[in-house]
Amino acid sequence: MKILVEKKEFLEYPEDVKLLLSIALYEVTPYSWDKIAEMLGFNPLILRERLKAFGIPLHKYGEQEMLGEIEAARNL
Repeated sequence: MKILVEKKEFLEYPEDVKLLLSIALYEVTPYSWDKIAEMLGFNPLILRERLKAFGIPLHKYGEQEMLGEIEAARNL
């Protein structure tokens, strides 16, 4: 899936909206947090700090899912 976005259109959004948009983009695109931060005009470190403050996982897989994947791989 290819998503075409213009950086300048995102720069006008309020910061709270950009934060929510970053979470949504991470869920539906293959982009990394750094790429999403760049697209939305965030500093990548600041974006990660804000996400951590809200308890948003910084990886697509949660710890439980990773443990399940490891266990499934061992059972093969």
